[in-house]
Amino acid sequence: MHSSDLLDNRVESLLVTGLGPPLPEPVDRRYGAIVGQGESNRRVEACAEIPAMFYFKGTPCSNQPFVRGTITDEEGRFTIAGLPVGRYYITWQVDENRWSVLDGRVLVEAGRQTHVTLR
Repeated sequence: MHSSDLLDNRVESLLVTGLGPPLPEPVDRRYGAIVGQGESNRRVEACAEIPAMFYFKGTPCSNQPFVRGTITDEEGRFTIAGLPVGRYYITWQVDENRWSVLDGRVLVEAGRQTHVTLR
């Protein structure tokens, strides 16, 4: 999704007949960011695929092919910058042993900041 006109990495099926259409040339894209507010000093992650419901170490996004994260500041603010254009799941640390997932996916657009509130 970050090097083509596709808004999502999730392709459920594809049928090609004959030689098929030519693939689009890769394009250079500007990146976007997710900024928001949550609890102070908590880990926040953005991942391209559905976060794991069950995991035994790491985070719900830690086994993903693409994940970016940060830690909220003392006032609960955070920025995850340098995200390719696309839709992301957002997870955040509720406490030492629990994580939560934001309902739906967040759209990141080129050169823009997408604002979220974690509750």
